[in-house]
Amino acid sequence: MDRQLAYAQQYAATHGYTLDESLTLKDEGLSAYHQQHIQRGALGVFLKAIEDGLVPPGSILILEGLDRLSRAEPIDAQALLSQIINAGITVVTASDGKHYNRDLLKANPMDLIYSVLVMIRAHEESATKAKRVKLSISRLCDKWQDGSYRGVIRNGKDPSWVKLVNDNPLEWSLVEDRVEALKLAIRFYIAGFGGKKVVDELNARGLSITGNPPRASHIYRLKELRSLIGEKQISVDGETYFLEGYYPSILSSEEFAELQVQRKNRARTVGQKQIVNIVTGMGITYCGYCGSSVNSQNLMTRAKADGTLNDGHRRVQCCRASQYYDCPANGSSSVVPIEKALLEYCSDQMAIGDLLAEKKDELRPIKAELIAVETKIDTNQRKVQRLIEALEEFGEESPRAIASQLRQLEGEEDRLITQKQELESELLVLGKADQPDLREEWAKIKADVGLLDTEARMKVRNLVLKSFSRIEVFVKGIDGVEQDGIAAEVSRALLVGSDWPYEDNKNPIDLILRFRSGQIRVLRIHRKSGEWFAVRDVNVDSLVKTLS
Repeated sequence: MDRQLAYAQQYAATHGYTLDESLTLKDEGLSAYHQQHIQRGALGVFLKAIEDGLVPPGSILILEGLDRLSRAEPIDAQALLSQIINAGITVVTASDGKHYNRDLLKANPMDLIYSVLVMIRAHEESATKAKRVKLSISRLCDKWQDGSYRGVIRNGKDPSWVKLVNDNPLEWSLVEDRVEALKLAIRFYIAGFGGKKVVDELNARGLSITGNPPRASHIYRLKELRSLIGEKQISVDGETYFLEGYYPSILSSEEFAELQVQRKNRARTVGQKQIVNIVTGMGITYCGYCGSSVNSQNLMTRAKADGTLNDGHRRVQCCRASQYYDCPANGSSSVVPIEKALLEYCSDQMAIGDLLAEKKDELRPIKAELIAVETKIDTNQRKVQRLIEALEEFGEESPRAIASQLRQLEGEEDRLITQKQELESELLVLGKADQPDLREEWAKIKADVGLLDTEARMKVRNLVLKSFSRIEVFVKGIDGVEQDGIAAEVSRALLVGSDWPYEDNKNPIDLILRFRSGQIRVLRIHRKSGEWFAVRDVNVDSLVKTLS
């Protein structure tokens, strides 16, 4: 920078110009080969200033050499030079003292040819250097994977929560406050918090993952980073390397797998709502009578001093009925007995046994899909190998179609590998389900949910979404509303052999719970106490079809 500034000062003094030092723009570390200095750097700002008329015609731009202007492909570099010259600006190169403007190039067109030759050479030098760098990185990655190298590989940015201590052998130290922020953010995300809510919690504790003010977008990107399990991912010329053990692990493989399943299946966040709804707002809860969505009504204007509501002020209602359309379920119902019954049911030992049995059934289609994906990957790799052999046979004159097909296959392989990793993560999480731990987890959060604890209710909300594909709510009971004469018969068939004290509550709430495994449970709920009675192993759809 000092050398370039000194030349500019000398040129201005020699030719009687005034050097504009009011604004200094630097492009340090930005590639002229990849045109980063235009896209993100000071040269882009300078070009915009020309367009806006802030740089008047007759001005002079001094460069150390044309390669400082651009090392992109010659046709792009020449277009950039023409853009500046056509704006009435003279370009001066300090290395050879040449001047480029419209009048001079018109008088001596060979200077234009000379400039293109300089740009060709600059591009070729950068391209050669880029190839060498890529080859060097590829070799280091290969050595890392075979265990013969354990030093630093400089490519891309390292995570903000580590600090390099030694190059070779590679050694890192953890930035403790950032690791604390990272683990807290992950815990909140798994609990169901949205990005903005996680940021609010970090700000309240004065924590940051990067050292800068946290942003919600960063939280959402964070959960996909394999550096959380100590893995560095490097892509070189379309080939991706996964370097295990490159960084210190923040999460175990099991924890990371759970995070990926959570990312894929998590419930929608609840934004700024003051009470987290655990049965509505996820797109799985419907009116059992008309099939419309069911929504929640929290009458916050009637909240107590501590922010809580009476049970009757937290309600659910069919959306169709709330808009005065034709639905047999006129009116609404308190959501409290529904939540209580659902929580009691899911923390019941026998119910948990059913859930775990269903999880085992759920593993079968995932395993089958994983086998199918692995087969596709194997087939894809054989096709790639055949195309590579064909390319080697043709040499430099290989048909473009082969290269195009090869790129398509490589892209497909990347997609399949990502799908395989997601399935493996899902299997890992489902396969390690433990009955006592799950029951204990439900029991532990049950009381907090009743007290409207936000974090606990977030967690239950996600558990509900992971467990059920659909919940049908009959706010007046299945037989509380006649519907083509079928509902009452279904209700009687469901209640055969049950211990439900029917006379104690003539107006129950019924839920049909459809598990993601395909099994179905029916809960009949006491409207006041929230007590439930489950009818097991019932195919409601077949029953309705038979009776109709």
